[in-house]
Amino acid sequence: MVAVIGLLIGMLLGIVFDVDIPSNFSPYMSVAILACLDSVFGAVRANLSKNFKADIFISGFFGNPILAARLAFLGDKLGIPMYSSSNCFWRKNI
Repeated sequence: MVAVIGLLIGMLLGIVFDVDIPSNFSPYMSVAILACLDSVFGAVRANLSKNFKADIFISGFFGNPILAARLAFLGDKLGIPMYSSSNCFWRKNI
C-alpha cells in the first residue's frame, strides 16, 4: 500500500512540476533510470525471498544511478558506447 501511495505522489509531482531535462543529459538519465529499475527489481526479488532490507534498497536506489551516470560519463569521454559501459556494470544481474 505504501508503494502505491508513493507511486501516486510521484506521478502527481511529475504532472504538477514540469521538469525539463536538457537533451545532452538524456543518455546519462537513461542509464540512471536503468540503475533505478535494477534496484527496484532487486527489491522485489528480495521481498519474494523474504530477505528485503530497506536500508540496502534505499542506498542502492540512490547510489546506483549516481554510479551509473558517472560510469556512462566516463565511457562517453573514453569513446566507449553508452550501452557497453552500462553493460559491464550490470552484467552480474543477468
